[in-house]
Parts: sequence; structure tokens; C-alpha cells
Amino acid sequence: MEEKHLFFLDYDPNFHRTFEVILSKEVKELELELFRSESKELRVWSGKVLLEDAVEGVAPPTARVGGHFVDRHHTELVRRVTRVEPILDSLLQKNIITHEEYSTICSRGTPSEKMRELLLGPMVSSGDRRKDELLRILAKEYLYLMADLKGQEFS
Repeated sequence: MEEKHLFFLDYDPNFHRTFEVILSKEVKELELELFRSESKELRVWSGKVLLEDAVEGVAPPTARVGGHFVDRHHTELVRRVTRVEPILDSLLQKNIITHEEYSTICSRGTPSEKMRELLLGPMVSSGDRRKDELLRILAKEYLYLMADLKGQEFS
């Protein structure tokens, strides 16, 4: 059954234009189109996302272009994430990293060194599952950074 829903966003220029779509687990496919105005004269983005292998809040690998979001934004994440410990705590609690990896990363001096160690250590060989979880944690801990990085991909 195909359903169409229109959303119109009137935003303040001081805020990032972001939105979130929450779907039931039965939805297997989603087609999105973004237009500059209500008249639908200028489409600025469109895409079809297959949700069969998706995890909550993260597009499935088939929907990604150019690798995983975490890999594409490695430099910005290293530069702009300033509190790495809460991220590590969540990853450890979810058994995404080991106690040894946690200790190694925490032993680094600066936040940039810690983030670099995380991204080039446990995340580099982990595949998408660990990166997807990291992405979910970053979305909670760094809402505005993630909105900014996602916005850069569509501009």
C-alpha cells in the first residue's frame, strides 16, 4: 500500500533544516523527495531507501554512497568531537568495544587523539555494525554536529 505524506517546514534561518522520519518496522522501502518550496517546482534531493537491513536511525549500507558516514566524515569527527569518554562508555556498555580498547583510547592525551584512535582502531576493522552504533551515539551526544555533517552531504 503506497502512502504519501507532505510536510512543510517553515524554519528560522538560525537553525539547521533537519527532520526525522519514524516508521513502523513493517515498512520495507521509503522514497523521499525534498523540494525548495511548496509548489514542488525545484526538487533539491530525492532518493529511495530500502529498509530491510536497516538499523534504527541509520540508512542501510545499500543506501550509502561513498562508504559509511563515519568514514566519509573522519576528519571532521576527529576535529570536532570534544568529549570522547561518554561515547566510549556507551560503546563499552553495548559491547561494541572491549575494556582493553576502552583503556587504550582513554590513555590518549587530547580529544582528537582519542577520537582518531577510536576511528582507526576498533572502528576501522569492525564493519558497519559498530559504525552504525557509533553513529547512533554521536547523533544523541552531538546533535548539532551531526545535523551539520548531514547537511553538508545534501548541499
